[in-house]
Amino acid sequence: MEGNPLEPTSLSSVIPQLRFLRAVGIDSNQARGVSSCGLIRSSGEQALRIGHMAGTGEASLNGGYFKVTRHSEAGVTDGDLAQLLVVAFGSAPGVPNWGGLLKRVKNCLESKGFPAAFDTLYVVDPRRSWYSHSKRGTASLLCDDDDDHASAALPSPDGLFFNPSSSCSLVNQESQSKKGGAISTRGATAKQFGPESYYFKELSASVKGYRRVIMLGDSMGASAALMFSQLATAVMAFCPQVDLTSASIRPSRSDAWFQSFRDNLLSAASSSSASITVHCGDWSHDLNQAQMLPKPQVQVVTHPINDHRLAKALNEQGRLVPLVAELIEKEISEAYAFL
Repeated sequence: MEGNPLEPTSLSSVIPQLRFLRAVGIDSNQARGVSSCGLIRSSGEQALRIGHMAGTGEASLNGGYFKVTRHSEAGVTDGDLAQLLVVAFGSAPGVPNWGGLLKRVKNCLESKGFPAAFDTLYVVDPRRSWYSHSKRGTASLLCDDDDDHASAALPSPDGLFFNPSSSCSLVNQESQSKKGGAISTRGATAKQFGPESYYFKELSASVKGYRRVIMLGDSMGASAALMFSQLATAVMAFCPQVDLTSASIRPSRSDAWFQSFRDNLLSAASSSSASITVHCGDWSHDLNQAQMLPKPQVQVVTHPINDHRLAKALNEQGRLVPLVAELIEKEISEAYAFL
């Protein structure tokens, strides 16, 4: 039920039934309302899982999912922040299950006597826009040749318009300029990639207050971890896709969009101060993608696994938990070294 605009009174009929369920998730805003009504102390209290929605607060209106799980389930305020935040980007549903994996990582660390106090931010791109927040069929999409447009002469509310003479259908009216037959899309690009983009702003607000930030992702999620690596202190990316014109799973976008995605990802990785490690198998496609990344900023580790779903394979072999646990232990140690 997280992220839904439910009134406390609407939850009153659900709370008493929680004793029949293993768990029900509500967000921190809902929890405050439920608590004020005295409902949270009902017989179903033990089944409640309270998730904090991070970011600027605009995600419920603009899309995207930014859920923080505190190191202490009772923690729903900024005062309960851990020193480390692990940002887990979603990609293909359940591949891997970062939530389940990070629970096992925590158990692994605690079994060694290490205090595994870290918060987790789960980020999902429901549009599957490769974290550009572009949406097919709207003016927010940069240069998508496959979109349908109602009229070549009708400007959209946000200043974008259709130019039938260009291979890029949508460009920013203010930045339109002819340069050797090409149309500049700098203004539109800035809205999808870089510090002015939607996901960058939401993530900036989400990581505020943490000493250390790990970004973790697989495939599309790995690309996101690299794209936003300037906000992290460490990145672990599995089989990221860099040049989507040659990607194994290619989205429907224009050449200009692909170029912008590639340039912004490489620029972000080059300028990031984070410790960045990319893991890939020995499939030639993923190796080629990894070799595009800047060195020495990015360390590439190869595994004898001929499969794009490397993280899933490592998880099944029991090798993924130790990899992630080692990084989290290092970052927690760094976080507390200066306290």
